[in-house]
Amino acid sequence: MESHDQTTDLLDQTVATLSNGSITVAANEGTNLIEHWVQVLQESENTRMQDIAGKLQQLREALDNPSPHSENIHGLLHELAEAVTIFSGDTGSEGEITTQLQSLATALRNTGNQISTTE
Repeated sequence: MESHDQTTDLLDQTVATLSNGSITVAANEGTNLIEHWVQVLQESENTRMQDIAGKLQQLREALDNPSPHSENIHGLLHELAEAVTIFSGDTGSEGEITTQLQSLATALRNTGNQISTTE
């Protein structure tokens, strides 16, 4: 299991990747981040984390498709954003992790919206 500092660093890196404004770069860097997150989340006994890991695996498969379907990726990003929002509520109303999770949910939604408007 990742330490608190490693988890916060991974959250920061993920938000930065999603927020860089380039969908292509986010997709390329995102696949490595997805693999890392799936590994981290699968180590947890929390069922919400297991569900998020499953959604991430679906996203990874969608991104690996030579002709990815933007509607599918858009939907998965929004489902992930909703799951992260719910999970952030479980972590309490204060603290660094809660804020980072909320930032991640926003970045996921924004990326999903960018994908839906580029086609």
